[in-house]
Amino acid sequence: MQCQENPCEKYRQLQNVADSARQAAFQSMIEASEYGSLIQFIKSSFSADNQEALVEAVYNYMDSLQLHCSVQIRCNGVITTWSSRNTQADEIETEVFEATKFKGRIVDFQNRTVFNA
Repeated sequence: MQCQENPCEKYRQLQNVADSARQAAFQSMIEASEYGSLIQFIKSSFSADNQEALVEAVYNYMDSLQLHCSVQIRCNGVITTWSSRNTQADEIETEVFEATKFKGRIVDFQNRTVFNA
């Protein structure tokens, strides 16, 4: 006597396998896009010939990750802080950078993170 498999159950199993494959493919595409954005950032940052070009590369990369950021560059005693694309930071942002510059490489507070390098 042969046991017959329920066709509805077989269909559900195949549907689950197809859904898992679809999710894996979608996740792979997302990761490939993120890697592409990172590679573009690295290229742009290495080819930047001034601070503004470097900051623009940072903003482009952060935009690709849907993140907002401020940037501060300290070079030869000159400190320049940008709040958003091509705008100078306000006093509070500058104070946050100043307060965290010796607190370590990565400083988390509330929903913000400061990276010092």
